[in-house]
Amino acid sequence: MAVYTTITRLSDSLPLCASTDTTDQTHQLAKAKRSSEQLLQRLTARSPSEMHVECAPYFFLYSIKGDVCYLTIFEQDYPKKLGWSFLTEISQEFDIRNSSDVARAVRPYHFIKFDTFIQRTRKQYADARSSENMDRVSDDLGEIHQHLTDTIGNLLERGEKLDSVAEKGESLLRGSARFEKYAHDINRSLFRKYAALIVAGVFFFFVVYMWWKWF
Repeated sequence: MAVYTTITRLSDSLPLCASTDTTDQTHQLAKAKRSSEQLLQRLTARSPSEMHVECAPYFFLYSIKGDVCYLTIFEQDYPKKLGWSFLTEISQEFDIRNSSDVARAVRPYHFIKFDTFIQRTRKQYADARSSENMDRVSDDLGEIHQHLTDTIGNLLERGEKLDSVAEKGESLLRGSARFEKYAHDINRSLFRKYAALIVAGVFFFFVVYMWWKWF
């Protein structure tokens, strides 16, 4: 079943809403939550829009819609197709209710009241073998979904490397901009310094030419 859901603004990793039910909290779940938070901090607009992430004894599903990332932690034996159906319901309802206010949110968990809907939907999806949920899976079988799959360890390791590469790239760009400005300033300074000499030289050769021509 779904054990934890969080909704985050992608551009600055601001948490907008999260599950408040902690009755099933365990050491392993707390560790999985920390891993999900690390993952969310590394996601950008260029990240895959949907992904299945293994984090035994759980798995994550996340979906990026615009500037909002929806992530749910599921028990490892929960059907993936039903998990995607759950996450889709959450994202669609949140978008309908709050999409116009996401950019204006300034404090964490600005939309915490939305957790009421998350908890209600979580109960509906709790029993994977209920007739309603079997129908959801059957309806989904007709559609082909290609979702990337990876482990949380690989993603976090790659995230650190990508962050390092990005920082080095930004440093090079800043250095290049400073060098370009420095070169421009030098050229301008040299021009001011030698402009008078150049004008005087041209005038001198002009006078010599005129004297030779007429005298």
